[in-house]
Amino acid sequence: RPNTAYVPQRFERLEVKAGRTLDVVLEEGIVLSGRVTDADGNPVGQAYVHAGDQDKSDGDEGFANTERDGTYRMPLSAGVYDVTAEPPDGSGLLRATASAVQLTAPRTLNFQLTKGLILSGRVTGPDGQGLFDARINVFKPQTGEWYGTQTRRDGTYLLALPPGAYGLRAEP
Repeated sequence: RPNTAYVPQRFERLEVKAGRTLDVVLEEGIVLSGRVTDADGNPVGQAYVHAGDQDKSDGDEGFANTERDGTYRMPLSAGVYDVTAEPPDGSGLLRATASAVQLTAPRTLNFQLTKGLILSGRVTGPDGQGLFDARINVFKPQTGEWYGTQTRRDGTYLLALPPGAYGLRAEP
């Protein structure tokens, strides 16, 4: 949804009958924009920035991928959001979250991502062949934090984590 100022319209219960038409009017949103950089101030392109409305439990309300220069832009409805910048897989950077971001007017929200400790390995089948696209989920029970990635074609993965003790689950 780049270059748009409209917010999604959701219909929770839509009954479809013969001859039914549905015209949808999208409302203009309030633009949240900013830049994602690493600790040295370098832009982080292809980061995934998403906003979850604290008053709703049905997932993200807005999302955007950063451009090569680290900038992002997403239209949202007025509300209070938890906004997270997820680094691209394999970058070695940790995600960052801004909690309780109140949005009533256009706003700039920048993120600086720091380096994490690297957990890497390989997921294979019994024959020793690397499994492509396997999911690695890591969970920190003390805080409820989770991290995840997928394996490359040769079954290898790389995941940046803060120091600590974790549980890990590998899924095909």
